[in-house]
Amino acid sequence: MRYGPGADRVAATAQQAAVRLARLGHGGVRLSQLMALRIDLFDRETIRALTLRHPVEVRPPAQALTLIATELDQTLDAVLPVWTAGATGSNPLCWTAFGRRADGRDVLLRVALPERAPDSATIDAAIAIVTQLLRPGVDRERAATSLARDLHRWIAADLDIPGQRRRMLAWRRRALTRTGIVVPRIATPAAAHVIGVTPLAGLPLPQVEQLVARNDPAALDRHDIYAPTAAQRLIEAGLERLFIHHEAPVDPRLASLIILPESRIGLGDLGAAEPLSRTLQQALPRFVRAQLSGDPARLASEAVALFEAGPMADAAAYARHVTTLERRMRDRRDGTWFERALADGLAAAGPCGFRVPADLLAALRWMAALAASACRLDPAVDLAAITRRFMMRRSIETLFEAPDSHAIAVELLDEIEPLATLPRRLDQLLSQATAPQYRVPVDLREPPADRAVRRDQRRLIGVAIFWVGCAVLLLVPHPAADRWPAWASTALTATLWSLAALSATGFVQLWRRSA
Repeated sequence: MRYGPGADRVAATAQQAAVRLARLGHGGVRLSQLMALRIDLFDRETIRALTLRHPVEVRPPAQALTLIATELDQTLDAVLPVWTAGATGSNPLCWTAFGRRADGRDVLLRVALPERAPDSATIDAAIAIVTQLLRPGVDRERAATSLARDLHRWIAADLDIPGQRRRMLAWRRRALTRTGIVVPRIATPAAAHVIGVTPLAGLPLPQVEQLVARNDPAALDRHDIYAPTAAQRLIEAGLERLFIHHEAPVDPRLASLIILPESRIGLGDLGAAEPLSRTLQQALPRFVRAQLSGDPARLASEAVALFEAGPMADAAAYARHVTTLERRMRDRRDGTWFERALADGLAAAGPCGFRVPADLLAALRWMAALAASACRLDPAVDLAAITRRFMMRRSIETLFEAPDSHAIAVELLDEIEPLATLPRRLDQLLSQATAPQYRVPVDLREPPADRAVRRDQRRLIGVAIFWVGCAVLLLVPHPAADRWPAWASTALTATLWSLAALSATGFVQLWRRSA
């Protein structure tokens, strides 16, 4: 980070570049926001200037009204008084609003506006504007190529509403029981540019941070929010998204995270995401465990493995930089240490001949934003302890995927061998791994389809028991049957056969429905 007159000149130049980008229209504003995510290419003053805020559109744009009327099969007269209920959000390529539908149900609506998307010429012009703002030592030609590739992919992900819908449905089906993350229900049909979800009854994360900063525990109590627990679950939710779902949001907007009652975490909007490559899925857990181990040599080695080595890569130089950075940051773990360490580490990667993969950059941005937010919620939060517990549970879950029991036993012994006084520490390990806060149900209401299957299964069991009873009465003669009148015995036998036939028919039907 620069200080003094040089920093003022950089900030002034960045402000001028931001003004020129804003003049390119809605597409230019979004390109400026996305380029500010490349913290490996720009310094802090430039990123702050490029993070433009798009004005809030209280009334829906004409394109949004047309898409709603077309894809939701509503007339403009029916849409206009419903969807002018106050919009939120800063992405100019999407219109987002809370509103109330004609049937009285509240909904959070997100409409993608392809007409506002920048074309290739606009993207090239935006990159030419910011080329002079790159960090010293960054290869301009390579940076321009990387920016163009990322911007085209991120713009397409912004407008990919069907892809966001599929991811939300997949997250709900997987039932995130470790941290109690809640994903809202989708309230709109399969439209190409419109997605509506049921709003979650909670407070956005920035609003909770404001209440904590104002030291207003009464307001937090009214919403049943305990800040230290919310901070812990926030970190666990971020780690779960990386290590379980193998993705990271392109733009880590904290306003999309909702703090629900009992300090649960809700994802109000998944947005565009960067999938983690197979290489990063294997390297990132090793890096995190090296960070937790406190071994500088191991940390430096695993940090080098995260990046893509160029033809002139100097692994030894970057390893020395990581070791120095870790020693300098060891005793300064305030709310911004993660962001400062990330900025310094990425700034040194380019001069050492390494390229930063897009998925790694997204993962680091995501965890840096959550770490800073957790520290604002609870300055005493122990990020290392939370991460260590999560990684221990993840290791145990992973080793049970081994193909044979011998491999499971060997891996489990390797996991618990470093623990001293094994019985007592093993009890502690198991109690932490099965703590109630990690098994909060995602949705307390069982889906209707699951309830119907459960009901059919119970009926199936009852019918089977009744049919067996009828068969026993038919096959086992009654001791007093000889003294019964002939007509009574015939009537009873016919009744039992009829009931047995009906129960057999019901059994077959229920079996087909619940199989």
